Amino acid sequence: MKQAYQWSNSYSSGQGLLEVIVAIGIITASTVTTVALIINTMIVSNISQQQIIAINLAREGVEIIRGIRDTNWLQVDAGILSARWNAGLAHEDNKDYTAIPTFSKDDGKWSVDFAADGFTDEATTLWIDNNGFYNQFQDISLVPNTYSILKQYQRLLTILPICRDSSNNEEIATEGQNCDNFRNPGDFIQVGVEVHSDVQWTEHGKIHTTQLVDTLFDWKT
Repeated sequence: MKQAYQWSNSYSSGQGLLEVIVAIGIITASTVTTVALIINTMIVSNISQQQIIAINLAREGVEIIRGIRDTNWLQVDAGILSARWNAGLAHEDNKDYTAIPTFSKDDGKWSVDFAADGFTDEATTLWIDNNGFYNQFQDISLVPNTYSILKQYQRLLTILPICRDSSNNEEIATEGQNCDNFRNPGDFIQVGVEVHSDVQWTEHGKIHTTQLVDTLFDWKT
């Protein structure tokens, strides 16, 4: 009886130790999974915040172009002979469509600079001032000291002419083209613009891009 009792007690102790080891393993696995989930959630949350900022910056790019068009309409309504609905929305040769929006605090107006050709151009970098106002500069050496670089964000606009002929056929010009490139020169006229507002940023070593596209027509004049 004594030996049986001792064997039974030893077996019970071993079983208890095994249960403790298994329990520790389960707790450890659960803890690791929870920590990994928390870290992943934090990363996703951070990326989501970056995406929200990028989407808002892209939306602002479209609204800047809309504002320039609307301002041009006001000038046309005021009888200014040189006013055109699409003034400032194309390069002087009407074939260069990549640009950056830039704000002048001197006259309080937005304008479009067509010198930027892609995200490799430093002019696409976004800057933020002490009041939280975003801006871009063609010459970054002239950036006022009230601005600081907005981390890793860049913005590039592409403003493509929408062309229409007398039969209401529409074509969208691409880089190096204008409305005269379609069929008979002079048959197509510009009736609007297709605005691509692209924002690029770097997060965790990866490049992300968001894009908003909108069409703005000259339906008023």
